Amino acid sequence: MPLTTEEKDACMYHFGWPAVEAVAGINMGIPFFALPHFIARNHLDLLIESQVPRVRAMLVALNNYETQAATAGPRLMASALGNLTLRSAENGQREGDLIEAEYLRWVDKLSRLLMAPIHPDLRNRINAILTPGGQRGGAFRVCG
Repeated sequence: MPLTTEEKDACMYHFGWPAVEAVAGINMGIPFFALPHFIARNHLDLLIESQVPRVRAMLVALNNYETQAATAGPRLMASALGNLTLRSAENGQREGDLIEAEYLRWVDKLSRLLMAPIHPDLRNRINAILTPGGQRGGAFRVCG
């Protein structure tokens, strides 16, 4: 069974594309990258049937990471209490940073599976967070 419209919209959301039509976005003055947006949407329609379950599993993982990020707030206050120290991250990262990095890894994986471009702003965040030097090419690098 092919991806539903809701699943395609979820992919576009995770790729960082605005949830507005291109014409509406341009009329509102939102910078819109029409070609990469079109390519991403088109690749969702061209998905091989055998890969649909994998994409659905990735969407579940992405939604889980978003839920974790939304509920992490109360746990971001302290990393130690007395002699108990919570799992530490590199370079002073906190739980929210780790969740975001994992979320962005999954967005990158989904993009690579679909060969679909990610919005340039999100691609820049992925490059900055997931690579030490901030330089890493995506599966299909467009506008950024």
